[in-house]
Amino acid sequence: MEDEIKEADEAYDRQEYEVAFDKYKLLAQKGNSDAQYMIGIMCSAGSGVSIDHEEGLKWLRLSA
Repeated sequence: MEDEIKEADEAYDRQEYEVAFDKYKLLAQKGNSDAQYMIGIMCSAGSGVSIDHEEGLKWLRLSA
């Protein structure tokens, strides 16, 4: 799972937000708190997805 989060982080750093979001989402659904946090941030900021503060807050709470 560590390699997968690294791939997602690298895609995010390259500003490939849709790719990063998809990778984070798979990990977040498996319970990875780092990925849940990033999904929350990306939903709140609209990075790779439409801005959705409720969805962002949901993922941020799950990551805590």
